[in-house]
This record gives sequence, structure tokens and C-alpha cells, in this order.
Amino acid sequence: MSSNRVRWIVGLGMVAIVGILSVQVYWVLQAYQQRQKQFDQTIFVSLLNVAEQLAKATGSNLPYEKPVIQHSTDYYIVNVNDVIDANMLEYLLKKEFAYRNLKLDFEYAIYDCFSDQMVYGDYVSGSGNLEEEAKKQSLPTYDEYIYYFGVNFPTKSGFIYNQLKPWLISTFVALLVALIFSYALMVILKQKRLSEVQKDFINNMTHEFKTPITTIGIAADVLSTPGIESKPGRLSSYVGIIKNENERLHNQVMNVLQMARIDKGKINLNLEKINLHELLQKTCQHFNLTHSQAIFHFSLKAENSIVKVDKLHARNVFTNLIDNAIKYSPSMAHIHLKSFQKNGKIFLSIRDEGPGIDKVYHKKVFQKFFRVPTGNLHDVKGFGLGLNYVANIAKAHGWDLNMKSELGKGTEIEIGVPYV
Repeated sequence: MSSNRVRWIVGLGMVAIVGILSVQVYWVLQAYQQRQKQFDQTIFVSLLNVAEQLAKATGSNLPYEKPVIQHSTDYYIVNVNDVIDANMLEYLLKKEFAYRNLKLDFEYAIYDCFSDQMVYGDYVSGSGNLEEEAKKQSLPTYDEYIYYFGVNFPTKSGFIYNQLKPWLISTFVALLVALIFSYALMVILKQKRLSEVQKDFINNMTHEFKTPITTIGIAADVLSTPGIESKPGRLSSYVGIIKNENERLHNQVMNVLQMARIDKGKINLNLEKINLHELLQKTCQHFNLTHSQAIFHFSLKAENSIVKVDKLHARNVFTNLIDNAIKYSPSMAHIHLKSFQKNGKIFLSIRDEGPGIDKVYHKKVFQKFFRVPTGNLHDVKGFGLGLNYVANIAKAHGWDLNMKSELGKGTEIEIGVPYV
């Protein structure tokens, strides 16, 4: 599947997900607002009926203006402008709410209009039985003043949300489907990236193996030429070529095997006390024998370089970093190596004077198989395993690992190794 097609699929998928969730949220909000309006209208009618029944019982008339006022979202005031029987008020409220199937908690209070003080109040559970509640001890009757009463619904929001269960369940299902779809898209993209990475890795590995195999084949053909034994200089030269190419093949195979062990979590560290300065210098001496165009500049200022590490892995780390520095440097490679002490650690840095790395790739260079894109140019060969190996070994040892790089100004890799 082409990259453009995958992008279209991902784009359309994300638009579909956002669209579905947006529509679902919109309708849930609409349904909530509609239920809230219905609730308010039902409460107005219920409280008005209660007020009329109270007025009828006392033979009085309700105020000319609206007797029911919604003071806040869940608090209502009813002005009956006459005597209020608390026992009758509670019974009528329960009866009216039960008739309209309003099974929710409420609290009511009777107020003195002149002092604006509450003279009686109670909290009523919506799950109570109407007949049983009516058998309670009679509440006192207040007939000395003109009163109004207020009714509050503390569980109003929960009551409305409870009525929206089908909507909320469908929203949850839509969200779950969206998450599953998003996860599927992520898996598709991840598989595509892995496929591209594996393809690049196989191509690089094939080329890396093909070159030394071809070179060894040519050298073997030359060595099989009659009379070659009479030319010791030429014989020695081609034997050296076969030896170097064989070592190159061995190193490539070992890189792949090391990464396979790391993937399985099989990093066995054989810790021992070593001198990092000496190990670094010996590694550079090895490169002097094989890379005549590499010049090393040392500035090892750390007074104490004795640490406890795995010598083999530490040497491999230095080898990978120096090899990268040489490969990405100009024809005459100037490699700068320095050390210093800070916060109980010895820091070693290896810096080249190569093309540098764009900041957008700084977080990716330590990923397995990643290689900085260079267009159609493939002048620097490799598998993209070296820096990933360095990162894994640093993590296993508990080292600090940092990279500094700018385009046109080279790259510096710094590791911080704790003292024993």
C-alpha cells in the first residue's frame, strides 16, 4: 500500500472519528437541555398544583402574579400568601411528585415573609413510600403569619443524567469504537513503518554483506592465479584484503547478534574496574591501524578515570561512536575526544566535524534501524544499529547519554559514567 493511500486512510479515519464523537456529544447536550426544560416545566406545574390545593384548603386566593419562581437551577420559591399547613404541604409535594414520576430527593422550607426567616424545613428522600410517609406524626400548623415555601432539588442533575442512560451508553459505545479504530490506525501505521524499516534493513544488510563477499571472491581469484606465489608482495596484499573483509563481515554479524540478544533482554554485564582513558586510547590505536585518514585529538582532563563497567560492551560503545564519527567526517577525519569530572561522574565525549544532524532527528537517532535521511545518496553504509546499541548499553549501566549536533557543525556524543 502506497504512503499517499495510507495518509488518506488515516486522514479520513480521523475525520470520521472526530465527526462521530462531535455529533454524539452534540446530541447528548441537546438531550440534556431538553430533559432539563421538561423537568423545569414539570416542577412548575407540580408546585402550582400544590399551591392551588393549599389555597383551596384555606379558602384563599393565590397572588395575581406568578406564584412559582425559579430562583436558581435547582431551587424554586412558591408564594401562597396565606397560612401553610406543614403536614399538608409535605404530603401534597410527595403526592404530586409521585404522580408525575419525579422520584428524586428534595428539601422544602417554610418562610416568614416579614422576617425572611425559615420557620420549618425537612429533607425528603425520593425512594420513600407515600402511604408510610403520610402515617408519620403530624407536623405543626403555623397560622399566625403569611408564609411562602421553597423547594430545593439537590439531586436534580443526577436525576436528569439517570434519564439519559441510553444516550450515555451509546456515547460510551461510540467512544469505545473510536478508541478501537484509533488503535487499529496506529497499528496499521506502526506495521507500515516496521515494514519499511525491515525493507531498508534487508537492503542495507544485503549490500553490506555483498561488498565484502565480492571483494573476498576477487581476492581469491587473484590468489588462484598461476605464479602468484612468485610475487610475495602481491600475495600478502590480497591475503590482507581477505583478512580485513572477513573481519568486517564478522563485525556486522556480531552487531546483528548483539541487537537480537538485547531485544530478548539478555544483556549480561560482567562488571570490572577498568581505566576508561586507557580503553579509549587503545580503541583509537586500533582505528589508527585501519583508518590512516583519521586524526585523533585528545583532551582527557578527568583526574580519575577508574570506573566499574563491562569492558567488552564499553569497548563496543567506543568503537561504534568512533566508527560513526569517522564515517560521517570529511576525507581527513578529525575526531576530538575529551573527558572531565562532574557530580561524581566521568564524562567522555566524542566529537566529529561532519555534516551534523538536523534537530528534528535528534530524538530518533538512538532508535533501532533509524538512519538520518540523505535522499538518494547512500555514501555512508550501515544497519542503523550502532547508536541503538550504545543507548541500550548506557541504559543497562545507568550511564548518562547526550547528543549535541547542528547542521554543518558536526556531532558530539557524550556519556557520563558514575564512579564506583
